[in-house]
Amino acid sequence: MNIYIDESGIFSNPESKKVAISCVAGLIIPETQQERIFEEYESILKLWNITKDELKGASLKELQVARVIELLRNYDVLLEIVGIDLSLHNDSDISKHKELQADKLTANLTSQHSKESIENTLRLQGILKNLSNQLYVQSVLTFQLIQSILNTSTLYYCQRYPPELGAFNWIVDAKDIKRISYEDYWSTTVAMYLQSISMKQPLLSLEGGDYSYFKRFYKAEVPEYLKGVIVKNDNELLLDATMILRESLIFKNSNSDMGLQLIDILANTFCRAIKNNLQINGWDKLGNLIVNKNADTIKLVSLFTQSGERRIKVPYANVIKHISRNSKSLWKK
Repeated sequence: MNIYIDESGIFSNPESKKVAISCVAGLIIPETQQERIFEEYESILKLWNITKDELKGASLKELQVARVIELLRNYDVLLEIVGIDLSLHNDSDISKHKELQADKLTANLTSQHSKESIENTLRLQGILKNLSNQLYVQSVLTFQLIQSILNTSTLYYCQRYPPELGAFNWIVDAKDIKRISYEDYWSTTVAMYLQSISMKQPLLSLEGGDYSYFKRFYKAEVPEYLKGVIVKNDNELLLDATMILRESLIFKNSNSDMGLQLIDILANTFCRAIKNNLQINGWDKLGNLIVNKNADTIKLVSLFTQSGERRIKVPYANVIKHISRNSKSLWKK
């Protein structure tokens, strides 16, 4: 499968707006269907008299957005979105959350852990502590997006197209390359976090699902330095999360990649809908691309550290509900 990653928003709220939504999003396209999708997409651009170099997702009109969504609805693509409203957070909230998460990384380290395990954990802790709050917020959303992509895609395609589970090709928009070295960021921080989480929270699996192509991402032998800190799945195997992420990871400019253009359109569509900058006839069917996960169909992250969650009525609640109501079933009919 090919997984296209992009974000929309600036992950801060310098102007103290009442709604300050940012999101990271992933579009999963089966390799067997990608050529046809791209051919149809290119035909649409020609009808609009727009070249690939000129396209900007944020500038598309309602009927154009709806046409792109309609194209993707005809295929077994998956859309994952993780968002945050920075109008509900302040800098102190984010700093406290960052400190807490960094401290949690080393909370259970003891002399019983291997030197390699301790060094890796301390390295990850240092990376998190040194991130700006803006990049930390984006990191948290990215971590959750990757987890959601792995859980949803494996459950969905093990029922429909098992061979798609044999390869995870990550294509990341490189537009922020000046702000942070994304190649280093993804190959270190994201990979380390993913491996850490996979040791404690094994992927969900479906009884009777075909995981034969996915088996190559499991290690029967647990490295010595990980013994005692992992939770294995039912098959007593350890997921090689680093292999999943690093085996095929590239950074491209959306001007030259149609998959990145498509996820740019979808991420912008979500944020524009939330901000009421796009009428419903444009985003009405967006939920048809997203698998229903009940309350977490659209994940909105909260970074509050207090035990009592802040309950605030948001003006975009109906948008979230509409998208969730129109989401598609995980189960094959």
